[in-house]
Amino acid sequence: MCSNIQKTEGRLYSLPMISTDGTEFSALPQSPEDRKVSMRVYKFGADNRSCEKSDDLSVATSKAIFGIAQSGKKAPVVFLSGSTVANRPAYGIHLYDRDLKRTFLLAIAQSVLRQIRFQE
Repeated sequence: MCSNIQKTEGRLYSLPMISTDGTEFSALPQSPEDRKVSMRVYKFGADNRSCEKSDDLSVATSKAIFGIAQSGKKAPVVFLSGSTVANRPAYGIHLYDRDLKRTFLLAIAQSVLRQIRFQE
């Protein structure tokens, strides 16, 4: 599977997640040709053997989870990672808008943990 992109993306991927509609997947290539280890989104080819890189989140995250696509738009991707907010490091939940090619910080992890503790 995806043998057509092995030269550029490598042969080994970790943390795969299939999209809600089953037409694409996110994964972290372990030895890409460009040496840039980052979570990427790939489309499955019509033959179900080839793949095409469609997005690069430009961050090495632990998992990228697909949202549900709105009419005429690509499905957004949500992930947990570090970023910078007001020139200070912030570790939290991010949304990558694949149509805008832009990442947004949704919640800082500590506030999420406080909410979880409050619900218990």
